[in-house]
Amino acid sequence: MPKCRKPWGYAAKKIMAKGFSLGSFAVTPEQGRVALSKGVTTLFLGFDTMFIPAAVKNYLGLLGSIADHPTS
Repeated sequence: MPKCRKPWGYAAKKIMAKGFSLGSFAVTPEQGRVALSKGVTTLFLGFDTMFIPAAVKNYLGLLGSIADHPTS
């Protein structure tokens, strides 16, 4: 999202200048590292729209594994 970088940087500087800490969301470890390097002090892991597809994928994978190797 290159279009968001300049406004984000501007807002972040203004927020920190007023003494507030920055918070952000990160889905991947790399996104977390980038956020921390930019002064974020409160970092949240992911968000619902990321966790729901991952949970469904995991569930379907486990279900497929069970179907391939039934226990009874």
